[in-house]
Amino acid sequence: MTFLTAGPRYNLEQICAVTYLANYGMQIAIGNNLANSPWGAASEPAREAYRHGVLFAITHQPAPAEQHAEWLRYHTARRAQHPNLVPWDDLPVNERDKDAVFLAVVNQLAGGAPPAGGG
Repeated sequence: MTFLTAGPRYNLEQICAVTYLANYGMQIAIGNNLANSPWGAASEPAREAYRHGVLFAITHQPAPAEQHAEWLRYHTARRAQHPNLVPWDDLPVNERDKDAVFLAVVNQLAGGAPPAGGG
């Protein structure tokens, strides 16, 4: 399998693995009982959805609210069930923080500019 090289040192799969772990840490920090399994144990559909989010972040450099809107669009189209499938303004602040951390990690590892603006 060939991976897209997203930055000077890290490929897409590596960026996904690190951001997935950062998200796991955020879930633990906020007491979220939906904590992820390790990246290597995640289902292929879950990994594919995560790759989509990372690629969106790399190619669009969105604000956290825009990243969430794309996540919402992607999962709604697949009829997913998740408590965070709500508009940005309806997310609790700690869930918004997860989006900001996700983008910060992606941007650092992909070598991109920081995301534009807040949410």
